[in-house]
Amino acid sequence: MNRPVVYKSAGPTATRDRLIATGLKNLLGHGYEGMGIGPVLAEAGVPKGSFYHYFASKDDFAAEIVGAYAARYEAMRQRIFENDMLSPLARLDAYFTELQSELAHTLPHGGCLYGSLAQTASSRSPAFQSALADAYAAWHASLAGQIDAAKARGEIDPAVDTQLVVTDLINLYEGVIVRVKITGKLDAFSSLRRYLAVLGSFSVGV
Repeated sequence: MNRPVVYKSAGPTATRDRLIATGLKNLLGHGYEGMGIGPVLAEAGVPKGSFYHYFASKDDFAAEIVGAYAARYEAMRQRIFENDMLSPLARLDAYFTELQSELAHTLPHGGCLYGSLAQTASSRSPAFQSALADAYAAWHASLAGQIDAAKARGEIDPAVDTQLVVTDLINLYEGVIVRVKITGKLDAFSSLRRYLAVLGSFSVGV
């Protein structure tokens, strides 16, 4: 049985949190264009007239969903990346392993919200674009911190370009999500582990 992943916003009410959780599920499953406010309200059990009490527009709603989603995964990364018992590359492996495990329990609606929304972000409001860009930048910076730590520790070649490596990791992850969606098989995550293994093949024994 699939286990629901709960995404709570900083909003003051359970109704708002429920709308955001339901909206996220619909965004991941149907994309921005396929997410109807009516069906979201019906699924969340919220009266139709209540939506605009919490959100100014569909774009505003989507931006709030992105913010809640980003906060949840920032907390996940902090929990894993602050584990001093693991080396930086081991932390990255643990991070992708947890994402894989979560995806296994949320298919077919699971995935990466950033990749799903980025395809049509240029036609959305500035506030929505900003929320998505900020979330992506925080993700990128968080992974870069682990690559820099791995370089300092001697796990990977200090000459490698951190920004390029992080871009590769994110591109690989997004590709993995697409492949899993198509095949339903989680073994696509092995490509991420192979990439990390190649990075880790350099060691100065520090």
